[in-house]
Formats: sequence, structure tokens, C-alpha cells
Amino acid sequence: MLQEDTLEGNDAMADMSLLAIHEVGHALGFTVNLLKYFRDPETGEPMTPRPFQPSAVTCVDRKCSESSISSNKYTRHAPVV
Repeated sequence: MLQEDTLEGNDAMADMSLLAIHEVGHALGFTVNLLKYFRDPETGEPMTPRPFQPSAVTCVDRKCSESSISSNKYTRHAPVV
């Protein structure tokens, strides 16, 4: 059982809350494939330049694939090591 008054308990509870929020997003249909369709809420402009330009990406399992990724202005991609 988590102890509410310990730092470890609070950190674990925060981690579980973030995980739950993340999974609710998936349940609502949000996936990485939808990011390219998002628009800037202030300007209404697409966050990813049109037309979409597929580029080679390396996934966390080190497999390469081609994807139309969203603009780097709004997302960060981990460097390949």
C-alpha cells in the first residue's frame, strides 16, 4: 500500500496518475498518428506543414520505418544512440 506521507508514495501516485491520463487519451482515440492533424489553437494554422512529407524514422526498438511526423516545433524526438 502506498504511504501518502512519504516522498516515494507521492512520486508513485503521481506516476500512476500520469499513466492513467495517458491511457485515457488512447481510449479516447488519441494516437501519435493524429498529431500531424493538430492545429495551433491561437492561429488555426496546421502544426505540421502541408503537404505531409514522409521521412525515415528509427523507433525505440531500432527498427526503421517511414512516417509523416509532426513538426519539431511542437514535439521532441529522442536522438538515436
